[in-house]
Amino acid sequence: MHKKTTEILSKMRTSIQNGKFSDVSFLPAERELCLQYGLSRGALRGILEILEGENLLRRIPGRGMKVLSPYERLAPHKFLLVLPNRSMHANEVAELLRGTAMAAEENNAEVVLFFQRKDMDGARLLGRLAENQWSGVIIYEQVPDDLLKNLQAGGYRYCIANSEEASDTPAVRVDFRAVGRLAGHYLMEHGLRHIGFIGGCPPKDFHYREMLAGLKGALAEEDLQLEKRLVFQCPVNASANVPQIAAALEKMAGRRCAIFAGRDRCAAPIYEACRLAELRIPEDVAVLGYDGLSWPDASGKGLTSIRQPAIETGQMPVLLLCQAVEQGTSLPPLTLVPPGEILERSSVSIPTSQKRDGTKMDEQD
Repeated sequence: MHKKTTEILSKMRTSIQNGKFSDVSFLPAERELCLQYGLSRGALRGILEILEGENLLRRIPGRGMKVLSPYERLAPHKFLLVLPNRSMHANEVAELLRGTAMAAEENNAEVVLFFQRKDMDGARLLGRLAENQWSGVIIYEQVPDDLLKNLQAGGYRYCIANSEEASDTPAVRVDFRAVGRLAGHYLMEHGLRHIGFIGGCPPKDFHYREMLAGLKGALAEEDLQLEKRLVFQCPVNASANVPQIAAALEKMAGRRCAIFAGRDRCAAPIYEACRLAELRIPEDVAVLGYDGLSWPDASGKGLTSIRQPAIETGQMPVLLLCQAVEQGTSLPPLTLVPPGEILERSSVSIPTSQKRDGTKMDEQD
């Protein structure tokens, strides 16, 4: 680097560090800086690139070179992470937090936890927002209506992570319909044609409704229909469903069938029903779950499951907010995260006859 250029680099570095530019957010235009320091545009850009690498400046597309305050140099982005007042599955929260922390570290951001209260109207949260230079708010799962209105009225950037509802506000959620399609294709690839579903209440619960739609769509591609007698709701007290499930499975005797569980925990009554009906898993009934998180016994029982991409879902809001802040844009209304990989265990298998000679098992209709 030329001696003059080196001297000007040192001068600009010292000026930024000493707060000379503290009254402005951005450096003057390149043409003005070239005239001010007597530099060519190429030499100036080399200096700006070095200062950006030293975390003194940040290039904002369409805006120019932003002068970072001492606070921003330590943590350019600071997000408030709001956890719900109702309990989520501990393993799910841990994976979401892991993803959020990973994304924050990779983007030199800081995340501060904020716990909701049942009676929270948003005033305490808005007070926290007003106290500090927050870049945005991340909310796990759902946001109270009053809080949402206050965030929108205050012009705060926010993103709902792991949303399980249809939403027209900035949100990140799993592509539940793709989960259902993946389940259908996987089960059919294993020679299964009589396929059912167990979950919450598909007509009411958005995520179960989407999974069921995806499953039906995958089956339709092979001119198959969902086995209606094998569609069950799974309430909190899932053991109440066991006799009903066992009776339905007994009526399917002689026809190898499968049930896709919208949550791993929903697979538990299937196992109990098979024990009651003296049916074997996977020889008589194949079981496929979703999430890899909600049923502690899943691995020990050999449950094959589609992994819930909780880490990726926790990462995405940080990435979206960082991008929106740096580019001065708004967040997209919805970002879908594709399903995770299939955790293959023993509850789904290819029939012995199909493994041996590639022929399908004879099935009664």
